[in-house]
Amino acid sequence: MTASEIDEPSSSPCREGGICVDQVAQTLQSKSCSGYMGPFCITINIDECSSSPCQNGGSCVDKVNGFLCTCQLGFNGPVCETNIDECSSSPCQNGGSCVDQVNGYSCTCPDGFNGLVCSAARSMNVLAANRSKNTTQ
Repeated sequence: MTASEIDEPSSSPCREGGICVDQVAQTLQSKSCSGYMGPFCITINIDECSSSPCQNGGSCVDKVNGFLCTCQLGFNGPVCETNIDECSSSPCQNGGSCVDQVNGYSCTCPDGFNGLVCSAARSMNVLAANRSKNTTQ
């Protein structure tokens, strides 16, 4: 540094973790001010939610140098991109088939069973009546 140069960073004008780099002619350049912009990192916190990064109806909360998504029921992941598979726990009983839905599931029950998870056995009279109805239609 020459006698005519001033060490501007010694006054620490950079904020929010920014690093000031000494330049010639008494100017400073601010570097590494993640999440902020402007001279000396003091102007504005960048709104990372402005691009609407959260998917499937998730809401975005702006943070310094990042964001956080709060997901709607039935979704998860950093940007709510994953539909939770409620069928992964195999909730349907007695050979029922599970159909995943958003924040839920439904079971397709085999003959002889009904109910939300195919746990209720249908009586033989109901089965016979249903078969009779199907053959006469």
